[in-house]
Amino acid sequence: KNSAHLTQIAGSVKLASEQWDMIDHYENRESNKLCAFIDILGYKEKSERFFIGSFNLKERFGRALKSAISTFKLISHLIDTEQLEIKFFSDSIIITLPEQESGSDQKFGFVLFCAILSANLSFEDLLVRGGIAKGAHIEVNDDAGFSFMASIALQKAYLIESKIAVYPRIVIDPDLVRCLVSVSDEAADYIVAEGNNYFVNFARQVIGRNGDNQSDVFDEMTDLHAAMNAATEAAVKDKYAWILDYYYWTLSLTPNIELEKFSKFRSNAERDFKPAFKQ
Repeated sequence: KNSAHLTQIAGSVKLASEQWDMIDHYENRESNKLCAFIDILGYKEKSERFFIGSFNLKERFGRALKSAISTFKLISHLIDTEQLEIKFFSDSIIITLPEQESGSDQKFGFVLFCAILSANLSFEDLLVRGGIAKGAHIEVNDDAGFSFMASIALQKAYLIESKIAVYPRIVIDPDLVRCLVSVSDEAADYIVAEGNNYFVNFARQVIGRNGDNQSDVFDEMTDLHAAMNAATEAAVKDKYAWILDYYYWTLSLTPNIELEKFSKFRSNAERDFKPAFKQ
């Protein structure tokens, strides 16, 4: 009976017919969006702890997000946070924002929000890596009852996260970086270069600009150093070593820091950190 029913459906429109192919004559309702694809490092262990009741993953993410939005609203008017769409599923966070045609300040605002969010996630013991890009994006709820999303911006952001980011950082697509070159010095302060890659400078949310919270930073780096030593996988140790080197480099550019006491956190790895857009 089912076979006869399927034959009847297939027979109603021949697969090679012009009528069958008419489905590909359509107009999209896509828009250009800024997109961040962010991966939570060590998610498997965090998820297992969530389900046995020892690590409240849901509320920790919620607390980080609420704090990030509150902080952003206090310090910036560059984007309307009501237009941000944030989805958290499995080990991934997707953030999108409609792109303005002439909005380099808006693009910086998006980068700034990602810096604030990633710093707040790190305070919750949720280190992340990711990519930020811009491009065509469509997301609709179909009449048949399913949700559909296709996104050039997301594809690019995902490839950056998976192929380039590697360490706990959010790397910015070169096309987007070029849009930010002319933005203010504040924008440059929130973007760091490592080699030929530019990433979100979230350390500026951790380390006070005048070195006024170095005791807290020392405690944070002590915890990271202990976690690195406790890790059993070389790749995990490498990620902790990278973030400690990144923090140390940031401290070296910060006034009033007793840099010598932080030197024990440095690795012997060669890094190529440098300020963005500056010689």
